Amino acid sequence: MLTVYILGTKYNLDDKPSTIDINQVVVYATYQNCYSVVLIYPKKLIHPIYLRVGSRGVGE
Repeated sequence: MLTVYILGTKYNLDDKPSTIDINQVVVYATYQNCYSVVLIYPKKLIHPIYLRVGSRGVGE
């Protein structure tokens, strides 16, 4: 089965993603061989983050 996106829903109200949140979706994406990851928060982040992990983009 092809996984197109990993969606991580979070309920914390921090201004930026925590290291734990990022690590969690990176592990899921790596395990599923997925190239697109989205973290969903209950408000717009003041400091959004875009990462590149290995040869794939995470959060782009």
